[in-house]
Amino acid sequence: MPSLNNATRSFIPISLGNHFYSKSVLRFVKEQVIDQSHDSKVVICDYLRCLNYQMRGVAAGKGLCMKVELEADQFRRTLNNAGISNSDCTIVTMTRILKTPGFKEILVKLSDYASSIDVEPTLKQLACDYLYRFNIATNDVKLVDLQKLYLIYEAALCIHITESLGYTTEVYRIEDMVFTRYLYTHHERFLCSIVAKRSLERQFLSIETMIDEWDRGQKQASQFKTEFPS
Repeated sequence: MPSLNNATRSFIPISLGNHFYSKSVLRFVKEQVIDQSHDSKVVICDYLRCLNYQMRGVAAGKGLCMKVELEADQFRRTLNNAGISNSDCTIVTMTRILKTPGFKEILVKLSDYASSIDVEPTLKQLACDYLYRFNIATNDVKLVDLQKLYLIYEAALCIHITESLGYTTEVYRIEDMVFTRYLYTHHERFLCSIVAKRSLERQFLSIETMIDEWDRGQKQASQFKTEFPS
């Protein structure tokens, strides 16, 4: 697992509606990731939340935008309450990133590539797997297309932040971005071409794994103090 140091630039995507990010987990992220890194970018993935709501038929139109905007504002306050603010990292919404030329360029190229005969069947299967996992109908073409769009935008965000902007250490829950992982595993040459690099630099850290390792370290230290008191 890659280590964090004062040269690390960390990318921390946050999924809205994910109950994993409790106050204690966010404090761990601040102390063990943000404070240990040279620079960090926290991205609140509001646009992906919009797509998720559309797939679930929760809301639409202006009502949907207002609902997600409220959730993003609430989560920003949650971050602040955990000690994470713009004073020690950059906090930005995905919606804002969507408007940048660099992201748009990667999205267009990735979308075209994802529709190719070499990639589209895998993308469709991954989309159907996701829908099935969350008990959403996989025989609805519109829902499958929305999930495919979700995976493409998720991957484009990752590629843009890690490879183009240089926040090369991605810190997320488990590596659940299966389409992103598929691209990095099987289509490295294409990814290098769209970011104009000879080699890719993204590294992945699982928050769950980091917490487990930290807990084990704390228990071992406590046991050592018990067996060998000073």
